[in-house]
Amino acid sequence: MVKKTEVLRFEAEILEELANTKRIVGIIRSRVSGLPAPSTDAYEAYIDSIAHNLENFYLAVEEIFKMICVATAEGLPEGERWHSILLKNMIKEIKGVRPFVISRGTYEMMDDYRKFRHLARNIYTFNIVPDKVLTLAKPVNKAFKSFESDIKGFMKFLLKMTD
Repeated sequence: MVKKTEVLRFEAEILEELANTKRIVGIIRSRVSGLPAPSTDAYEAYIDSIAHNLENFYLAVEEIFKMICVATAEGLPEGERWHSILLKNMIKEIKGVRPFVISRGTYEMMDDYRKFRHLARNIYTFNIVPDKVLTLAKPVNKAFKSFESDIKGFMKFLLKMTD
């Protein structure tokens, strides 16, 4: 049986990271709503900012997944495709360890952000296509809400394990 104090500490850490993620989502939404005309230098600066924060959004999501892997002692995936494997593992139940962490719908949304993070890390920012950035930026609040709901559901499961 897991100690309740350990789970409560873990919950506090997860909630802090969710709050950070929500701040990132707020920045993305603010940049999208204040987006200047496409033919201006300011437009490119906003697109760069949005792209950077989309990358940060997925990094924050991934950080929560890594925290879960450490807390459940299931270990972190290794190798070249570890980011993809980590995300895919979050939709799997691991018998005797944990239930699934996120739903398939949340997985599909997060996979788009994971792919973008990979792209943004491996090309020059001036090669990023603004339409792709905006396609991911506009539904980021919906993606976050789905992720947040799944993570809070997972935390409820952990808290039940301590009763």
